[in-house]
Amino acid sequence: MDPKPGSDASGTGGKSPLGVGLKVGVELVSALVVAIAIGFALDRWLGTRPIFLGIFLLLGGAAGVLNVWRMYAPPDRLGQKRDKTERDKTD
Repeated sequence: MDPKPGSDASGTGGKSPLGVGLKVGVELVSALVVAIAIGFALDRWLGTRPIFLGIFLLLGGAAGVLNVWRMYAPPDRLGQKRDKTERDKTD
């Protein structure tokens, strides 16, 4: 029987290393860009030194790492319960 179109015969669920790397990179960079933009805008609006830029840079980095963690952490590690069909497969 032929594999379904778009499926990966290697059993990785169709996730190529390049695709995973690009997704992780986009998650990290997008969180940083949004946070830096917010920090920069607040500093300009309030006329402050780049204190908000620094704060939001750290928050954006943490948000990017958290997004990647949520994407690839096992469901049990996130405090989420697996549904009945997944439990039946593992039992």
